[in-house]
Amino acid sequence: MKKLLLLAVIFISYHISAQTPPAGSLFIQNYTPHFVGYVIWKSNMGSPATGCTPVLEARNIQNDLMMLAPAVNSSTPSEANYESNVNLGFAPNPTYPATPLIERVNINNNFNPPYNNTPSPIIATFSNLTTWTGMKIGITNTSGVNIGGYYFMGETCGSSTVATDLSAYPNPVVNGSYFSFGGATWAVFF
Repeated sequence: MKKLLLLAVIFISYHISAQTPPAGSLFIQNYTPHFVGYVIWKSNMGSPATGCTPVLEARNIQNDLMMLAPAVNSSTPSEANYESNVNLGFAPNPTYPATPLIERVNINNNFNPPYNNTPSPIIATFSNLTTWTGMKIGITNTSGVNIGGYYFMGETCGSSTVATDLSAYPNPVVNGSYFSFGGATWAVFF
C-alpha cells in the first residue's frame, strides 16, 4: 500500500508541476505543512577512487540549511529547482520563485574558503563534471522549531545503494521520495 501511495504521489507531483525541470536539474516539492531545510550536493559518482570528487555542496550562508516554505495547500506544493550549473542558484529563479538561493558553495568538503554569493568559473567547470547526488534534510515547524532530522536521501560514494526515501529512520516527521525521472533528479516531501 505504501508503494502504491508513493507511486501516486510521484505521478501527481510530475503532472501538477507547472513546468518540467531541465535535464540535469534538481527539482524539490514540499507538500507538507512544515519548512523543509536542506543542504544539497553534486558529485562525480564515476570516480569512487577519488571520493567522487569534485563534490559541490550548496548551502545557505546564515543557517547552513536552505529553507523551502510549507505547501501552499494540500494539493499545491512549494517548489524549488536548481539547474545543473550551480552558479545559476546564486540568483533568483523566475520559473520557480520559491527556490531558496544558494549562498555558499563548498568544494570537496573544504569549508575555508567557501564561495560566497559569487558565481565562479571553478564552480561552472565542476558543475559540468558532476550530477545532483544527495541532500541532508531537517524539518522545522512554522514557528521555526526543529521537529525532525537530520535525514539523508540520495547516493553514497562507492555504493550502489540509493536512499530513495526516509524509511531507514524510525518515525520520520514527514515522508520523502528521491528519484530520477525525465533527466532530472526529484525530491518530493509529503
